[in-house]
Amino acid sequence: MRGRPPGANAPVEVVETEIGGLYRIALEQGLPRPRNAGEIGIATWLAENLTEIGGPALVVYENGRVPDMLSREDVAAVVAVATTRNMLRMAQEEGIIPNAEGLWARITALLPTANPAANLTIINPVPSS
Repeated sequence: MRGRPPGANAPVEVVETEIGGLYRIALEQGLPRPRNAGEIGIATWLAENLTEIGGPALVVYENGRVPDMLSREDVAAVVAVATTRNMLRMAQEEGIIPNAEGLWARITALLPTANPAANLTIINPVPSS
């Protein structure tokens, strides 16, 4: 899905990375999946694209290693790194969804191993004046 202009109904871009494509093929063919594919895909995409398109960027993650990994990558723009649970809470605060914990309960009913943390890490925060 391509991003839309700011102010549009969905100014978000979801992209497939090279390693994501390999991961999908491995799943389809029953082959071993690449290790750390999600983390590598995120870091690679940010390194290759964020300077050109500008930030900020939002990364939603489940693996607790992601914020530290991205902090070490020298990302050039502001990146908000949020767990799924935190993103749901932010969406509720903005009036996008009515009940973050209700949605979270539905997620964990289907995926009991989902990361229970509600963390937000800002990489390269804008200095306050």
